[in-house]
Amino acid sequence: MSERWLETNMYCPACSSNHLSAHSNNTTVRDFFCPKCDEQFQLKCMKRLGGKVTDGAYQNMITAVLSGGAPNFLFLNYAQDFSVANLLLVPGFFFSESIIEKRKPLSNTARRAGWVGCNILVRGLAEEGRIKIVDSGAPVHKNTVREEWKRIGFMKEIKPAEKGWINDI
Repeated sequence: MSERWLETNMYCPACSSNHLSAHSNNTTVRDFFCPKCDEQFQLKCMKRLGGKVTDGAYQNMITAVLSGGAPNFLFLNYAQDFSVANLLLVPGFFFSESIIEKRKPLSNTARRAGWVGCNILVRGLAEEGRIKIVDSGAPVHKNTVREEWKRIGFMKEIKPAEKGWINDI
């Protein structure tokens, strides 16, 4: 339901495209892309956005962060009636190793024994890298969102090894 909502209502914050397209199911570390500028996005939905968000495979995410290829994350918080309460964008260039927490491997009795997932430590994300798209049920104008993206876009050009230090301070 949330993915369909995003595909119908979301635009690209990085360019003038007024929609995002869905990747095929099970695409590693990505859910959506912009057909115009090819920015990549991953959607995480939750009833309440807390200090950490469960994500996929740890090694895939660390590899993406260290190579400068982390997707842009969309954190969707929904209300009791399943309407969109908040939608927060965190550009992938704001991610560093320090906000990716390695989870314990799945037990030997699990279907995917030994698999290691990760958590995104939202509380560790720089406030400057949090762009509101929907705030308390009200959409933020797309021009405002795109201006925010442009304001922090210089981070995309910084080498991944240097981003960790910058984001951590």
